[in-house]
Amino acid sequence: MQDDKTRFPKPLQWFSITPTAIPSPKPPIQTQFDFLIIFKLSRTSYFPIH
Repeated sequence: MQDDKTRFPKPLQWFSITPTAIPSPKPPIQTQFDFLIIFKLSRTSYFPIH
């Protein structure tokens, strides 16, 4: 588990940022676009999603 954190520090940080953008009602286009990019990156780099 320690290896995973050292391997993918950025994706975990990005993933922790995404929830803040989701709750907002009527998310702006930029937020959805960023979420799409993060989603693609999260799929590219393997790490567990709760």
